Amino acid sequence: MNFKEALKDPKIILFSLGMKGKLGFINDEKYLKLMYWANTGKKLDLENPVTFNEKLQWLKLHNQNPEYSRMVDKYEAKKWVAEKIGNEYIIPTLGVWDTFSEIDFDKLPNQFVLKCTHDSGGLVICKDKRTLDKAKAKEKIEASLKKNYFLIGREYPYKTVKPRIIAEKYMEDITIQELRDYKIFTIDGIAKALFIVSNRQSGKTTADNLDIDFKLLDVTLENLHSEVIPYRSKWFEQMVKTAEYLDRDTVELRGEFYEVNGKAYFGEITFLDESGFDTFNSEEWDQKFGDLIKLPEIYGGYAVISEGWVLWIHKPATSECLTDYKFFCFDGIPKVVYVGKDKAKDPRTDFFDMEFNHLPIRMRDPNAEIMPKKPIALEQMKSIAAKLSKGCPHLRVDFYLINGNIYVGELTFFHCSGFTEVKPMEWNQIMGDWIHI
Repeated sequence: MNFKEALKDPKIILFSLGMKGKLGFINDEKYLKLMYWANTGKKLDLENPVTFNEKLQWLKLHNQNPEYSRMVDKYEAKKWVAEKIGNEYIIPTLGVWDTFSEIDFDKLPNQFVLKCTHDSGGLVICKDKRTLDKAKAKEKIEASLKKNYFLIGREYPYKTVKPRIIAEKYMEDITIQELRDYKIFTIDGIAKALFIVSNRQSGKTTADNLDIDFKLLDVTLENLHSEVIPYRSKWFEQMVKTAEYLDRDTVELRGEFYEVNGKAYFGEITFLDESGFDTFNSEEWDQKFGDLIKLPEIYGGYAVISEGWVLWIHKPATSECLTDYKFFCFDGIPKVVYVGKDKAKDPRTDFFDMEFNHLPIRMRDPNAEIMPKKPIALEQMKSIAAKLSKGCPHLRVDFYLINGNIYVGELTFFHCSGFTEVKPMEWNQIMGDWIHI
């Protein structure tokens, strides 16, 4: 297709404008429907998404947690991951700058990598500083810095990432003389599949798609399989466990790792593979990967939209309601958490200490017939509750956990206006003693 013919194709025009971020005036849902059609030639079904690509588009609109921005920022993500698993998995950062002109190349080693923190593709690899074309590198980096990556795919995590430049230590495995990339797909905290990117140095990049037992899958996405399947890294099991640990509070993500000279390193986190426009070699695989992602049942609902985040509350097919975690805090210290069903027909509540040991406290409602399980995000909720209640003699901080994400429900200074009966009396006294007047 020549240039004149391309101009007559609305899909190509839309795709070009979208990739340049020129369609920012279109709201997210309409934009995603247009771009989905431009990329795949198919209509995007957001009412009943079933394929992998469709569900990723749905998640763009309805799974918007502000913490995701830190997780995809190539500078902040290192600190976030180091807090979770330790610094030994982090590729050293040599510097961070707002503009290319700030970089002092004299202070950088002979080999290094420049990356933009907010996008994909803003990358310059320097193997020999003496031969680095700084003008070309400057042109590429500055073009990336001007790019609004959020507007291209409407991927919420990138909306507030600050465009910056980082320099990283140059990494290369001496055995294969390249950097082999293990990209592990996790769904609800469980690793399901991966692909290994190899042969970048040859200019013929390959991607081998495997299940989590390291068996080759007959699916290809953007790149073909290698002639020889990469070996199973001795760090593979550790990579899988780490990816699952990082994904424990999200619906899905792709954790990326490298093996360099017998050691595993964290690469980056990706929430929306190819921005939900993956080119599967068959629709069957788009469907198979889609089946792995379980979205909330859509039986009506409402969205709460505020300051750049969206919480989508669905009315489930059953009469069950959201689980409510209410932390009773005293002078900034969470002491007791109440776990109950919000507005259920048959309300049940249980009280626990901060180690999630069941307490004999009863107020208005009976205990649940089945003991609530300790939430994975307990420590995170405790930390947030402590910060929000600092300086208050007493504050109750309420949370919901939805698809593994934490949302603040409300703040209450006077539980039941101070008129609820607390049993046994011993606990009424204990909780009273915690309030210092």
